[in-house]
Amino acid sequence: MSIHEKLAKVHITLMGMKIPKTGYNGHKKFRYYELEDIMPHIIRECYNQGLTVEFTYCEDVAILKIVDWENPKEYIPYRVRIPDIVTPDKNPNNAIIQTLGANISYLQRYLLKLAFPCLTDKDVIDNAVEDNTNSTKAEPVKDNNEVIELPMGKLIVQARDLLVKKGVNESEIDTKALKQTILRMRTWKVAERRCILNYFKEQEAS
Repeated sequence: MSIHEKLAKVHITLMGMKIPKTGYNGHKKFRYYELEDIMPHIIRECYNQGLTVEFTYCEDVAILKIVDWENPKEYIPYRVRIPDIVTPDKNPNNAIIQTLGANISYLQRYLLKLAFPCLTDKDVIDNAVEDNTNSTKAEPVKDNNEVIELPMGKLIVQARDLLVKKGVNESEIDTKALKQTILRMRTWKVAERRCILNYFKEQEAS
């Protein structure tokens, strides 16, 4: 049996499962899969088909490999770029570790969803893009001095994917293109927009 046939059987099995979504976005009012929701089911079903799941991280790329036990040289790879880590000046060491851990969890979840598209849901950015596309009237934005933090690593990964889907060569994606893409994803609040602009300002200054 080929690795592709084994993977197809995993897909069919997963499609027949009712896996609860424990993630919840209170603002957009939708549920989504957390990493711990889907990882155990995927690992078990791959095991049942003689497949193993391997994550590796090489410089700026995260890689997921679905490997066939019977022929370890036969595998199916999935890749995404690892976003740059930018942390506040306060407690930079702890912040780097926390940000790295959050990015790894998100990248693993994202890679698994690439490999197993049968486990579909909409995440925060997907809904934001959809709202921006379908809405004919933007919500009023009020100025305020609120300080807010956004998951910039996740936003950058999503922005890269959007640009690649539009036909942009990944090697040509620069900081300016990422910033413009993120700003166009939705109608951001003033504090959110300020957070995005400050992030890229620090990137350009470094």
